[in-house]
Amino acid sequence: MKAQRGFVALLMIVLIAVGVFGAMAAWVASEPPPSKQAINRVVLAQAKEALLAYVVGTALSGQNTRLPCPSITGDGKADADPIPGGAAKPCGLAGNIQLGLLPWNALSLPPLRDAYGECLWYAVDGQFKNATGLDATLGVNADTDGKITIKDEAGKSLADNVVAVVFARSAEAGLQARSASADGAPPCATTPSGNAAQDASIYLGSANAAPATGPVTSVDLFNATQLAPDKVSLTHQLIWITADEFASVAMRANAEPLATAFRTAVANSVGTNGQYPFAAATPGGTCQHGLYRGFLPASCKYPDPVVGPLSFGLDASSKLAKDRWHELAFYAVAPSCAFDQPECLSDAALIPSKGLVKGALLARGRKLSGQDCGASTGSVATQPLKCIEANNEVFDTSKPGWQSKMLVEPDPALPSNDILKALP
Repeated sequence: MKAQRGFVALLMIVLIAVGVFGAMAAWVASEPPPSKQAINRVVLAQAKEALLAYVVGTALSGQNTRLPCPSITGDGKADADPIPGGAAKPCGLAGNIQLGLLPWNALSLPPLRDAYGECLWYAVDGQFKNATGLDATLGVNADTDGKITIKDEAGKSLADNVVAVVFARSAEAGLQARSASADGAPPCATTPSGNAAQDASIYLGSANAAPATGPVTSVDLFNATQLAPDKVSLTHQLIWITADEFASVAMRANAEPLATAFRTAVANSVGTNGQYPFAAATPGGTCQHGLYRGFLPASCKYPDPVVGPLSFGLDASSKLAKDRWHELAFYAVAPSCAFDQPECLSDAALIPSKGLVKGALLARGRKLSGQDCGASTGSVATQPLKCIEANNEVFDTSKPGWQSKMLVEPDPALPSNDILKALP
């Protein structure tokens, strides 16, 4: 009898378990699959993250800080150089926005596909694209604006100052479906020409397709991320990179190379005994004798500004200098370490949190709306430097003497793109 009661109890437990698991299975089965928009959002976010990582990589490797050219042939490579037997300028004319396929290979990604199994499309601002030769633009830094505007179907602007866009195509009727790649063809090859820039209007519709050649300096692109999911009439889902987002990662990536370039120039200075140059009164200018805080100098000679035996100069041929990243950097030197001193003596008062330093470089972020990042020759020596976020007083002029030259590190609890680098 006991054995029978035990069996009945065991049977009840099994039946209860089966009922629970059955209910769970029915609940799971009732959950709708992810919408195509949700799938696309994940894939697009992955593409954006990889593009921003590419920006960091170009900066840290000493290249122009840029975004990749699109892939034209569908092999995932960023087509900047002429393609044999193909377009002479696959990345478009100098300064022109270029449209093509996402260069997944150049981003160290697999060929990303959207919810419909289609490869992603990509547009990049002409100034920010990593073109080669004469097609490469110079002077692109954190203050450079983008020329792409994102609008909804009603024409309302959703974003401007955009530097790059990634597309997930819609299933809109009339647009060409990508046919299966022929044997040996690139996985994302377009038809009929095999040139994505030329085939773009067939795949994307004329409203979203910028021409491959011609004076394309600005373009409006349509976004569907705010509309009802999986609606057949949707234009394409987009994700984009603004000039602010580009500047944020680019300046952080360039801050240390900029400090390294300055330290290298100091090490190669002529006639010095470890002293540091004076500051410049204007962005990217020559030093001003006796100026211990101001802008990062591009060159300095002392005591004569033309033939002085003490000579300092940044490498004018470097990518940092050609894109004028040094013009976005403030600079301070400990007076006991400047060119007018017989030898360099580090000081602990310049950046109290860093201990003994000879100088400091403060790389500022993108100029925000309403900010004046310049400074006149007459005011830079006596007023706090401008264009510093979160009301961070870089030079505390309320304090007397040497303490007025103290640098304050940007508060990590406040929104700021400013990056302080000690110069030991």
